[in-house]
Amino acid sequence: MVVWDTNVLALYFGKRLTAEDELRVEGLLQDMRKRREPIGIPAPVFAEFMAGITSTEKANAVALFSSTAFRFLPYDKKAAIETSLLTGRRVAGRPRQAVKVDRQIIAIAKSNGARSILTNDTAMAADARHFGVSAQSIGELEIPDQLKQHRIEFKEGQDPTE
Repeated sequence: MVVWDTNVLALYFGKRLTAEDELRVEGLLQDMRKRREPIGIPAPVFAEFMAGITSTEKANAVALFSSTAFRFLPYDKKAAIETSLLTGRRVAGRPRQAVKVDRQIIAIAKSNGARSILTNDTAMAADARHFGVSAQSIGELEIPDQLKQHRIEFKEGQDPTE
């Protein structure tokens, strides 16, 4: 399972990804389908995402997130214990609340056995790695060969329409 952070959900569902980033995310989704892995949505991510969308979008999001492609990850006792193990490290220059929520998301991912967190938040990614959880930004994902546009070489003087 790959856990998605709020910023990734907002970019993906808001259709604000660059063309290359769309290919990167599509490649990840294809890989996850092959592995039969769901997209992990931690409770704090779901709450942040839902707070930023309209009522109509909320109804659509609830229906979509109920599909088997997604797995809602609650902040449960296991995640709370995991969070308590992560809270000792102070982070200078970051709002305490942001650090707290990020660590809850990391703890939820860790306690649910996620293989990675997909986030464009560099500070959160660094924290995740520090605590032994793999993290990547969308830009770090590979574009699979089958999704890349390949250059077609023409011989000198060859008509490309032939």
